[in-house]
Amino acid sequence: MLYLSQKGTELQEIIGKRNELKEPEMKKWFKEFLEKQEEILRVYIHDTGPYPEDKNTYLLPFRFALMWALQDWRPFLKKNVTSSEPNSWLVVFVARGGMILAEDLESFIDSHVWTYYKPQAHPKEFDDPDVFRIYTDRLFEDKVIEFAPENGFNVLFVEDVVDTGDNLEETYEYVSEILDNNDITLNRAATVSLFTRMPTLEDMPIYGILFGAENIQLDRAWGNDYEDGLDRRDFKELKEYIDEHNR
Repeated sequence: MLYLSQKGTELQEIIGKRNELKEPEMKKWFKEFLEKQEEILRVYIHDTGPYPEDKNTYLLPFRFALMWALQDWRPFLKKNVTSSEPNSWLVVFVARGGMILAEDLESFIDSHVWTYYKPQAHPKEFDDPDVFRIYTDRLFEDKVIEFAPENGFNVLFVEDVVDTGDNLEETYEYVSEILDNNDITLNRAATVSLFTRMPTLEDMPIYGILFGAENIQLDRAWGNDYEDGLDRRDFKELKEYIDEHNR
């Protein structure tokens, strides 16, 4: 049911085998999850509260999801991204959810260009139309032109959850258009995500935890844009953090 997307290893096989995954709390969570999965309608990934009260919702700590996904990300990132020539990768955070992974990915992607794009494939009812402008990097094209290598960019997309793939696909098309308009070659593309319903999009690999239970909804509530201390992952702060990287 839960696999490392590109390694193809069942998550249950690695929990307890690697030092960072030997937490008794993690093992206990996973055992209970497997026992209750027929009753669960929603898995809710959380960092801090508030938490949903629905009894059919199972809470998944963010750090568990991150540690699992890293088992799939890390080999690819170290071999292909971290060790490659500076600025040979364009790192695109799919806003806003993908932004929560910025700090966790920094050590792998620090020598490359960072930017972000807010797709409109599935706007939420409460989304202000301005959110799509605010969370699309106004310097996106400027960064691409300034940092593009002569032989073109590789592109790394960063998402929190790839569900239908529509948001990721729209972001890919946007990036492709920007590169094409500026005669910049897109050499290869890959995605890292906490969870994904699919191992690939077209021929682009998606690294993370492959979640195969169609009857269970994956949900999450990350940062907010209010000064109320509700969540340490504030989207405006994360946007500023990404903006500062290339300055």
